[in-house]
Amino acid sequence: PEAATTLGAGVLCALLPLKVRSPLWPGWLPRLGRGVVVLVAVLGIDALVIQLAAPFVAGDPGAYDPGVLAALRTGVLAASAVVLAGASRYRRLWPAQRLVWPMLAAIAVKLLVEDFPRGRAVTMAMALLLYGVALILATRLKRSAEKIASAEIDAAEST
Repeated sequence: PEAATTLGAGVLCALLPLKVRSPLWPGWLPRLGRGVVVLVAVLGIDALVIQLAAPFVAGDPGAYDPGVLAALRTGVLAASAVVLAGASRYRRLWPAQRLVWPMLAAIAVKLLVEDFPRGRAVTMAMALLLYGVALILATRLKRSAEKIASAEIDAAEST
């Protein structure tokens, strides 16, 4: 219950409006704080999804297959990178755009450290497939989010 409350508060904080301009702090500070809140909320949701999906995907709780569990983690993290890229289309979650590449880089390190040593051929192929799809989708969504953001800035400047 405490973890769910904390996760809910993190998600709520990530969705609250953000006042960027103030004489009290530099302009990058609120965006950094929003980025940290979004990252914590996404990782919390990832942990919850993995905890709920692991018994269905990886077998009995006492005898999880490490390769399947590693592939599950990779899939959930890859899905979060795509969600971050898609969420960056919205003004309140625009700092999520800066988290896409670090998330994809962390997944690459995770593949090298966890999936390759523990996985079998099938689980590694699944993890690499999910990572590849995330690379393609996240890049396209991020590019379209940048176009939307630049169009909004141009529209704001012209009025």
